Amino acid sequence: MELLREISSYVNWEQVLANMDGTQTPKKAKRIQQFFLRLQEAPATGKLEMARLLYGRTRTASHPPFLALLDELNLATLKAYLTPNGRYTSSPSRKDMIQRCERTNALLFMSAERSKEARTKFLHLLVKHAAQCHHVSLELECLQLLQAIYGYRAYDEVKLLETEAEIRRCITVNRITARCKMAALDQRMASAEGLPYPAGIPLAEIEEAVSVHKFYDIQYAGGEVLTQIAIDQQDWPGALLHSGRALSFFREYFPKEKQPFIHFLYAQVMIYAAMEDFTKGWACWKKLYQFFSKEKSRSQVGKVIEMGTILLLRCGETKTTTELMQCIADAGGVTTIGKGERGRWLTYLRTLAFLNSGQPAVLELIAQQERKLRRGGKNISLLAGDELNLGIIECLDLLKSKSYRKAAGVVAGLKNKLPGRLSSSAPEYRLHLFLKLLVESAAANFHRAATIRKTTKTLKRLKATKPGIDDNGIDIELITFELLWEIMIPTLSEKAPRRPYLSA
Repeated sequence: MELLREISSYVNWEQVLANMDGTQTPKKAKRIQQFFLRLQEAPATGKLEMARLLYGRTRTASHPPFLALLDELNLATLKAYLTPNGRYTSSPSRKDMIQRCERTNALLFMSAERSKEARTKFLHLLVKHAAQCHHVSLELECLQLLQAIYGYRAYDEVKLLETEAEIRRCITVNRITARCKMAALDQRMASAEGLPYPAGIPLAEIEEAVSVHKFYDIQYAGGEVLTQIAIDQQDWPGALLHSGRALSFFREYFPKEKQPFIHFLYAQVMIYAAMEDFTKGWACWKKLYQFFSKEKSRSQVGKVIEMGTILLLRCGETKTTTELMQCIADAGGVTTIGKGERGRWLTYLRTLAFLNSGQPAVLELIAQQERKLRRGGKNISLLAGDELNLGIIECLDLLKSKSYRKAAGVVAGLKNKLPGRLSSSAPEYRLHLFLKLLVESAAANFHRAATIRKTTKTLKRLKATKPGIDDNGIDIELITFELLWEIMIPTLSEKAPRRPYLSA
């Protein structure tokens, strides 16, 4: 009765009747209906009172038909509680199913079931549903209880061997899951500190585990490790392969899980941005944005909006700027951005305005967001990199309007903010080269014949420093460099390569 009291509020008598074995007579169905209606009206009803209600005023709590009915109702109620209702797409999420399984497991220990046959049935049912939601630790716990039953209380050699084989499988899965999770943790820590991935991560073992074991935690943690390492090595096809395989798994087995789709779609948008494949990247970004259109998460929506902006800037695609700005407004605007990131967002908005300088309607949308950004943080704290990037955008505007002398003056001021000597591994190294190219390109408008060779040499050095990409997106310097080169092509030589950074 304790089990039925706890679960009866989550199911109705029709669901319980549908999960009972065989066809029930109208009289028995009526008793089941009376049983659940009474539990809903008076949950504290005892066994004796319930037995007399269903079987007559002379019956006792130990009436055999009543006890048999309780056993049937316990099993059918557990089935109704654990089995998703309706269509597969409306089934509970994995988190909800895990909570239901753990709640049921606790209730089984509380109920002190008198029949070992009934308890065995309950454990088998719990093993089945724990396996469906990939709750391996609970599955292992229930299998070990079944092992004790088949080995001691009701000896059955065949079932004992089958149970022990399942236990070994669960132990193997637990070991591999722990290895993948530890590798993911090591990789995240290395990425946060700007270090290469640890040499101790067994990539071959993780890749084999992901391809063989179709389990939630292995696919999530293992897919994350393989995708991120491929990104660090700039193996874009490999990164797409690993993230796409993980997405296929979650679409097939856990279509209602939100976090895995957010994680791997975000990675794919970042990869397509690095590959400058705007069409596929924008399609992925719109799928990613849909996760926040109904239920917004302010802790993550800012990162998603930023990645859409970076994708647009990286690919130089201006046709979708209006759609992007509308998405930003619908998601709450730039007020979703943290205070420490507003300087970087100011550079994004200024770059978008530079790209759409001939479209007044788009410029007004961008100006609205910039006004909101300034109201949200009246004194926007600009980091050194933000100041340099805003200066570069100002220089681009001057070059576009053919104010070459003013542009050269801005660049000279920017160069003074950089260290005098930079190694190729320094974060400011690439920016230093951009500024050098700006100076030489601006000077080309005064001394055209003397600067083509110097500019070409600078471009070769730029091509040797490959783009950096991580969870914070793509370096804004890469975007401004390519915009600069598009503008400076007419001022240099007709033989100058188009987008030389990615041509090699």
